[in-house]
Amino acid sequence: MGVEKLMTTEFVKTYLLPAEVPNYLPTLLKEDVPQEMVLFPSWVKRSRQLLHDYQVHFTTVVDYPLGNGTLAKKAFEVGKAFEAQGDTVLVWLTPRIFKTSDLSLRVQTFELLQTLSFGRGSLSFVIDLSFLKESEKLDLTDWLKEQPYRDFTLTWQPGTFAANDLAIFRFALGEKCQLSIFWQERQPISLESVELYQVAKVYQPYDSQS
Repeated sequence: MGVEKLMTTEFVKTYLLPAEVPNYLPTLLKEDVPQEMVLFPSWVKRSRQLLHDYQVHFTTVVDYPLGNGTLAKKAFEVGKAFEAQGDTVLVWLTPRIFKTSDLSLRVQTFELLQTLSFGRGSLSFVIDLSFLKESEKLDLTDWLKEQPYRDFTLTWQPGTFAANDLAIFRFALGEKCQLSIFWQERQPISLESVELYQVAKVYQPYDSQS
């Protein structure tokens, strides 16, 4: 049984720019300033200054792209991201915390990072499903549906996307859960999958087509 479409998906051109590029943003983007930009935290303040005449939502990435940093490192970077005036923070989580029966690190990670965002901006947990077996995905969603967290960004390594993963998360977590996708492929994602499973936002490479 399918899920009725309840929202319009927002497609965000993903800007993961070389360190020197923010100095040239007004020139590079003067004819195509996006409504949302995805940058490393260290670039947000400067980019915001350069684009102060535009209404741009700044999204930052923490522990990108593998999520293997320690919890202390993640917490430090999340704090810095909000201090830099990031509006939304995408935090990559290591697949290791979803592959063990010991839930202590998983609980600590979710609780601490969520607490750091209170009153400062929005935070989304990024989960790379490429490294999880089907049984591990099911165990994860069974655990998540009992938790208060409701904002997740799913990603896959190139060539490993499976629409069934969206079905697992949507049906397990329900309509109140916001699902986004951090798309790492060159070709665009299937609109059918995006609409069917009520994906709120797709972060996609700048050179892919909407």
